[in-house]
Amino acid sequence: MSKRTEERNQEFLMALRKATENLSCPVCYQLFRSPKYLPCYHSYCEDCLNKIQKDSKIICPECRKQAVLPSGGVKELPNNFLITRLVEELVLNQKVKGEVQAKCDKCDEDDPVVVYCLECSLFFCNICNQAHIRDRESRGHEVVPLTELRYKRDLHVQPKPKVPLCSKDNIELILYCETCEELICTYCAMKEHSQHEHNRVSEVITKHHSHLKQVTAPLDKMISDLTVTDGNICQLDKNTTEHGEEVTKQVDQHYDEVIKKIEEQREEVKQHIRDTVSRNKKTVQSRLEEVQSSRAEVMSMKTLVEVVEKSSHQEVLSAKKQVISRMLELSEECERLNIQPIQLAAIEFVPTTNPLPCFGQIYTNAHPHTSEVQNLPEYTFAGKTVDFTIITKDAKGNCCSASECTISVLLESSAQIQDNNDGSYIASFVPQQVGKTQLSVSLNGQQIKESPYNIIVSKNYTALKKPSRVLSRNDGVGNPWGIAFGKDGMWAVTNFSDHCVYIFDHQDQLIKTFGTNGGFSGQFEYPVGVSFDGDNHLHVADLYNHRVQKFDINGTYLLQYGGRGTEDGRIASPRGIVACGDRIYVAEDGNGRISVFQCLDGEFCFTIGKGQLGNPYDVAVCNNQLLVADYSHNCIYVFMLNGNFVHTLGTQGNGIGQLNNPWSITTDINGFVLIAEFGNHRVSVFDKFGNCIHCFSTSSDGRHFNGPYGIALSPNSNIYVCDGNSQKIDVFSNF
Repeated sequence: MSKRTEERNQEFLMALRKATENLSCPVCYQLFRSPKYLPCYHSYCEDCLNKIQKDSKIICPECRKQAVLPSGGVKELPNNFLITRLVEELVLNQKVKGEVQAKCDKCDEDDPVVVYCLECSLFFCNICNQAHIRDRESRGHEVVPLTELRYKRDLHVQPKPKVPLCSKDNIELILYCETCEELICTYCAMKEHSQHEHNRVSEVITKHHSHLKQVTAPLDKMISDLTVTDGNICQLDKNTTEHGEEVTKQVDQHYDEVIKKIEEQREEVKQHIRDTVSRNKKTVQSRLEEVQSSRAEVMSMKTLVEVVEKSSHQEVLSAKKQVISRMLELSEECERLNIQPIQLAAIEFVPTTNPLPCFGQIYTNAHPHTSEVQNLPEYTFAGKTVDFTIITKDAKGNCCSASECTISVLLESSAQIQDNNDGSYIASFVPQQVGKTQLSVSLNGQQIKESPYNIIVSKNYTALKKPSRVLSRNDGVGNPWGIAFGKDGMWAVTNFSDHCVYIFDHQDQLIKTFGTNGGFSGQFEYPVGVSFDGDNHLHVADLYNHRVQKFDINGTYLLQYGGRGTEDGRIASPRGIVACGDRIYVAEDGNGRISVFQCLDGEFCFTIGKGQLGNPYDVAVCNNQLLVADYSHNCIYVFMLNGNFVHTLGTQGNGIGQLNNPWSITTDINGFVLIAEFGNHRVSVFDKFGNCIHCFSTSSDGRHFNGPYGIALSPNSNIYVCDGNSQKIDVFSNF
């Protein structure tokens, strides 16, 4: 065995010992027996959980979260196969090393154990070993004498992987439920998992094992980074001590020249230094302990991953969710420890020659990680001045009323800083670029607490007044209803009265028209909503044919889905539609619901808002939420994409923040919501917090909109409003 291999074995054994230190149940403090884990992923013995459960509920002894037990009680909680495996491995190696007495696994006699079979993971006495050797199936197994095993200090034996049994039905867990992400048996698959997607473990293990390896791939780099950080912090700890000693010598040299009556004062000054050094060392030591602890946990995780990789398929799948969850926590912790600088209070001894009671002072500087920014908005508008306050504080969190420090503010536009001479500063800037911008605030060259800050810069919707240009019938828009933008700035608009769809390029030039009146494929009976999917295919809501049709960018018919009816997968009077990811959301005016289909083949998925919505006219997606314009309820319903209700926007009326027949809706990348109100003949703008910030209603001729139908934002954030009754589209770009 090479020296490098021996070193790796030693590292593996040390890591395993570290990992197995926590194989004791937190309740009984014994090695886990039949370990189960709660929804919070903390594990306990099955017997211990039975003792602490009360009224079919358990309060986790570690995190204090409450868990409701399944109908079958503690027995039906998920088994922690990984801990079971580690306990078996620990006990097995204890038997091999003689720390625990080993007994023959084949007979009940008290004859001494003499050998161990590496392939069966079983101990045999002399008689059972002879039978094992003669058995046809086990004749070629590698059998090692127990005395020989105990001489191999670096040998680590592992139990043979075995298929775990279902805690409910006591049969092998040979299936994996993709929906619930858990192992199941064939009976479970036919009962509570009958509607779920499940496959045999052997069929999915490659995919999930690959995913697990991908997630845990950063472990080696994390260990390497933490090792480097460990060394840097140790050096910083040494430098901190040396610097403190150097300053202390300066104090001694100065005070040795002064008469003895100021000894008490000198001791006070020295104590000040010691306190500061102590605080610095505590800071450094605290970070060092965090890094060393995180490094140990990462190495422990790496060991567990190596154990998992050698485990059975079921054990891999059982451990997957826990490993991934823990990996996310470790990644965040390592990133924080590797990036976040250590800030120490600076020490400077300034001697004085004046005959004053104090012959010297110790100064500490303002601390970047206690200083803070106040009154900084989460979003603002391009071209609008933003003011915020910077408060400088020392290491104890006290305001530095006379600190001499350098404040800098970095972002895409220049910033002005005013010193208030009391430890506070007023900074102001004018953002120009629309989108997310970072604002970095530094004190003496180091970023202060929570810096950099993300600020959303949006176009100034409050400045919206008149459109910059108008597209009319002469430009080919006809009687515009629904509008949507695709790739490369191309956009589509439906012509309600002419039963067709127009395609325009990024310069608003008409390049394609398709569709005629009728009920055949590629024909329309009043097309309304339109949306582009990720493949730049168009989905068009065919109102009175009660269907949605899909076309390519050239207008070639591809497929249709829906058809009149109330059943799942059927559609009644579709109006607004929006594609998001691989799904398309259809607002059904006739059925009072949102139906969700697959973009690729139009396969039905599920419905949203049934029994809650009145007359949904349009839909939009923003920040993983679905917004529904309800024409009759005069509000915007907000759902999660899985259908869970969140809240509503707006109430009935014509005031600011009120809605009257919201017809169409769109959102920008910053979470602003624009609503075309048919009843109020205007467009209302809400921010992401649900506040109405502006309403505008002036069309190109100086009059109000005449019942706006559709609204959309172009890739460069221009607003297109379909003023259908006036047979034109107003384009707003001058804001």
